[in-house]
Amino acid sequence: MRLIGGAGRWLSYGAILLGVGGLVFALTTLVGTRSDIRVVQVWVRAAGLTVAAGAALELAALLALFSEQGTFASAASVPALAALSQTPVAASLVLRFTGAAGLLVSGSLEAALIRGRHAVGRHSVPTVAAIPTDSRNLVTTTADGPTGDGIQRVRARAVRPVLLGVTVALLLGSFLLDGHTVTAEPRVVVAAADIAHTIAAAVWVGGVLLLAVLLLGRARHGAPTGAAEMAVRFSIPATAAVALTGVAGVALTLLILERPGHLVTTSWGRVLLVKLALVVVVALVGLYNTRRVVPRLDDRAMDGTHQLRRTVGVEALLMLAVLLVTAILVNSET
Repeated sequence: MRLIGGAGRWLSYGAILLGVGGLVFALTTLVGTRSDIRVVQVWVRAAGLTVAAGAALELAALLALFSEQGTFASAASVPALAALSQTPVAASLVLRFTGAAGLLVSGSLEAALIRGRHAVGRHSVPTVAAIPTDSRNLVTTTADGPTGDGIQRVRARAVRPVLLGVTVALLLGSFLLDGHTVTAEPRVVVAAADIAHTIAAAVWVGGVLLLAVLLLGRARHGAPTGAAEMAVRFSIPATAAVALTGVAGVALTLLILERPGHLVTTSWGRVLLVKLALVVVVALVGLYNTRRVVPRLDDRAMDGTHQLRRTVGVEALLMLAVLLVTAILVNSET
């Protein structure tokens, strides 16, 4: 039961980071075509389904734990449901189910033409215009000139912004009702640090994964990736997210651990050290991608695509490992 419950928590946590981070990436960083927006929307909705699946697994494991026989066969009972409903975890699961439905309903994104001085970027003509799109292509040459200097690009815009904001709040709020956020003191400070840590992690994890998906998708179609421009646009939120993740993580550690020695004498502290080591490696791989690999992608004379696939694959696997360790960390006792 613990294994199934932990797997459900891991799926929910990772999917929330991907869904929320993907939305932030789409609304703040993504500049491209309608096809790019559809790709992000598919991933966000898949994240919503995964959040629901993970919450369902966790619910099944908890109901079995609260049942009289302590088995899955006896989980579907009124007493087990009544006992679970008295705990903060039940409210957390309700928020996740509601947030998952919200991602499916309010995760719709629409394309908006970019006008003014940002309508034509340094990489927009050779990269964005070359990406295959459908007959409703919004990247078209304007009357500014026959050479395509007037390329119009698109950005993502939320179809239901208010509902989307409520959905994100529900998903992030679900982390405040279980784990160490419920037991550590002072509650207000712990909650603020936990929310900041989760938001920053979502921007970082979701943004990196969606950036990798878009870049690799463009490269697979044989089109220039436009990686330099996307990397520059993403560098600001990514840098802020990494910094906030570190500050909030340190704050949570100081609030949860009674003394520094618990980092090595408790299971929670040891798992935290493993997570910290993985995060440092992920950050180093991301720095290598940004400084060395990404600038080569638009150079046809250099084979940067193969190297990008390899390093991004490593980065993605490390991020999955971080999420797994985080799920273990939440379930560990200090």
